[in-house]
Amino acid sequence: FWGKGIGRALCLALFEEAQRLGMRRIALRTRADNRRAIALYENLGFAHEGRLVGAMTVRGVDYDELVMGFKI
Repeated sequence: FWGKGIGRALCLALFEEAQRLGMRRIALRTRADNRRAIALYENLGFAHEGRLVGAMTVRGVDYDELVMGFKI
């Protein structure tokens, strides 16, 4: 289902609900090599806040994670 706008729609719904609840900030973590997700998050206004080296292991391979944040 890549490229169909589902991730964007979910993020926009999340922003609306977070605002309704009075939240001021959203943070997320994503694999540093997940270019499609990073591009989406950047396009939505998320900023890079940090990198967690070797934070995730998948099938015996370590991956860095990016921490990204968005002020509502």
